[in-house]
Amino acid sequence: MKYNDIPNTNTLLTLPSISSIPPDWAVSILRELTNDVRDQIRAGLIKNTWSLDDWDRQIQMRVQTAQQLRYQPVINATGIVVHTNLGRAPLPAEVVSYMQSVSGYTDLELQLEDGKRGGRLAGIRQKICQLTGAEDAVVVNNNAAAVLLVLSALSSNRSVIVSRGELVEIGGSFRIPDVIQQGGAILKEVGCTNRLHLYDVEQAIDTDTGAILRVHTSNYRIVGFTSQPTRKEVCQLGQRYGVPVVEDLGSGLLSAAPNVPWKDELEREESIARALHEGVDVVTASGDKLLGGVQAGLIIGKQKWIEKCRKHPLYRALRLDKTILAGLEATLQMHLEGRQQEIPVWDYLQRSAETCHQIAQSIATGIEGVSIEPSQSLVGGGALPERCLDTWAVVLSSVKVEKVAKQLRTGTPAIMARIQQDSVWLDVRTIALEEVSMVRQRLQEILR
Repeated sequence: MKYNDIPNTNTLLTLPSISSIPPDWAVSILRELTNDVRDQIRAGLIKNTWSLDDWDRQIQMRVQTAQQLRYQPVINATGIVVHTNLGRAPLPAEVVSYMQSVSGYTDLELQLEDGKRGGRLAGIRQKICQLTGAEDAVVVNNNAAAVLLVLSALSSNRSVIVSRGELVEIGGSFRIPDVIQQGGAILKEVGCTNRLHLYDVEQAIDTDTGAILRVHTSNYRIVGFTSQPTRKEVCQLGQRYGVPVVEDLGSGLLSAAPNVPWKDELEREESIARALHEGVDVVTASGDKLLGGVQAGLIIGKQKWIEKCRKHPLYRALRLDKTILAGLEATLQMHLEGRQQEIPVWDYLQRSAETCHQIAQSIATGIEGVSIEPSQSLVGGGALPERCLDTWAVVLSSVKVEKVAKQLRTGTPAIMARIQQDSVWLDVRTIALEEVSMVRQRLQEILR
């Protein structure tokens, strides 16, 4: 094919595969196609001249690709329960249903009884306070936004005291020092990476101190020759000097933890209710980790500090829309009713090794070349890096690993497995029961 063999745009616009879509969009698709064809001609990749039928087939594939929506469901066979790349917490069906019910006009900021304007967070604030014992709460679009708003409202142009061992970076290059700076505050590091003493914090407090910030190091651990003051000690120090203590807990554990082997430790370290009880003034956390709901940032604590956040100009830029608020409220309602076990994240975390073994057997039985092996799952979402859960996996060993993993990812339904020990492993902890037959069918198709 030569450059002058490429039909002009007017000719291509008459072909059946593109004639029914809007002209501007059609021209854009054709421009991309013809530019690509020119590149292929230049590289010597197209030898034969295309007929108009050939062009029509090429255009049809382009149109189909352009009409596909970006997101699609994925079966999580990685064993990572809160998987950031897979959208973190899968939502309960009733939560999704409630979100759909308010997708039209709704009483978001209206009191139906008297027709006057109402607050969009009334129900959510009440539920969060009931679940944690807090005085007040606001919610924004994620936990990073929550930390940013709190620091902006409480410490703009003032110093924020943080332990050097807690200056963390999480996924996406989100760094606590950068957030402090963006919030208009001045970072004041205290202690050493592995050791912090209460006097380090006290010596850093002055008239320009806006807050003491504690950051839960959920995605790493410092072990060995370490020490740090207790939460109560830091809070008592803050109260003595009139400085608010802010704690970024991240994981969104409201009070009681899922029934995992380290339940007591999890509640001791990451329970919002416990942090508030021990004197923390403001806690920030995520809605889509251990809470098990939509992406949201929770700001919970004493009313005087929460009110500062609510009145800050940045709050309006970070607030949630009606469907996400509905998803958060419905998830909180399930917690209030004691139905956390029905939330997928909790269900997967509490799934026993025996149950995982049964699921793995039901997938693998009768499929040649497949075995089941004991393995370990992770909580994920940057939480509890040293903690694993006993599980079982369906293992494909005598296969071309990269090829099979790609087949699983790109088929329908898409399945995300993990590769280890030169094999493809499908950890069943994070496979929903209604997905088991689909996984089995996909394996049979790939391995036959």
